[in-house]
Amino acid sequence: MGDISTQPDPSDANGTPKKHILLNAFDMSTVGHLSPGQWKAKYEELQKYASVVGGLVLFSGWTGIDISRIPLDQDITAADSLEAHKVTSMLDAFTTTSEDVPQWTPRVVAQKAAIGGLGPVGIGSPQRVADEMERWIREADLDGFNLGYVTTPGTFEEVVDLLIPELRRRGLYPASAEADGLTAREKVYGKGQRELRADHPGSQYKYEVYQEEAAVAETEVS
Repeated sequence: MGDISTQPDPSDANGTPKKHILLNAFDMSTVGHLSPGQWKAKYEELQKYASVVGGLVLFSGWTGIDISRIPLDQDITAADSLEAHKVTSMLDAFTTTSEDVPQWTPRVVAQKAAIGGLGPVGIGSPQRVADEMERWIREADLDGFNLGYVTTPGTFEEVVDLLIPELRRRGLYPASAEADGLTAREKVYGKGQRELRADHPGSQYKYEVYQEEAAVAETEVS
């Protein structure tokens, strides 16, 4: 993940204020009051039930790239991401290695896709996972997370019972009483923003401001 502050301001391209461009990341977390060794063991246990073929199918379905044409244990290269009319940036991202993933092969991609999709996976205590989410918020200027799950309802119970209280303690998640009184739009844009912003393209179609084009109105009358 790179620091978004070094990237060009997206508002320059379309005139939308930067503060009104919301960024959300996919995140899959497994949380528990466990020791570091137990976190790893739990994750490894979950991986036993993951299907390599299933992971490849998911990846190919998400990106439109037939990753099966690359040998299962062959390194993915930049050339493999040049397939036309596909989500090439997805596969290109898997050519960047790290200490955690020294090489990307279709097998490794499948294992990652099978648990966590194409997003980051948070593993550990509520504090550890919250630390990582807070880092993403700070460095990538995120406005929220789209949470995935490994087990249901297990993952959701962990998030509700363990992670959300920690996020609330840090001021990153609204208190229960406050959240219950907010509309869906307020939960995205902030308290008080119950309607579309005045600078939103959809605002021109509000009942009280909508102006029907004269030519269209005359056609309907005639």
